[in-house]
Amino acid sequence: MSILLVEPARDIATSVLSELVAQGDEVRIVTVAPEKDWSDLGAHIAKGNGTDADLLERAGQGARTVVLFDPSGDQAAAAVEAAASARIERLVVCSKKLGEEVDVVRSSGLSYVFLITGRRARSAAAAAIDWADDLAGDVKLEVDLRRETVG
Repeated sequence: MSILLVEPARDIATSVLSELVAQGDEVRIVTVAPEKDWSDLGAHIAKGNGTDADLLERAGQGARTVVLFDPSGDQAAAAVEAAASARIERLVVCSKKLGEEVDVVRSSGLSYVFLITGRRARSAAAAAIDWADDLAGDVKLEVDLRRETVG
């Protein structure tokens, strides 16, 4: 599977990248500030802004999922436009709190998963992103990773 990460923070990108590459996924990252070790870990880097729909479309060719990290409404709109053009199946929004991007993504008609991470749940995000990418069907979910389970 191929996944496009858009403007990830360093800590979460390294964790997500390591997990996905270890499973054989192709990972692409669009960012204005790439980290050297991302390429070493196996990512394909496209340097640029996450609000550039043309760049996202080119980087997303053949990808199944686009993952946005704490996106603005403009970034969500660019991702929706790119996803429609590149025939990307799913958007995953990984954010500390949901904002204006929610309406943009929900109204897109695309399959989506919102992952609310908060501060402490960032470590769970890598597994949740992998899970969200692997779901079948036209998914429209909101998952709050901040909640602790009692077992």
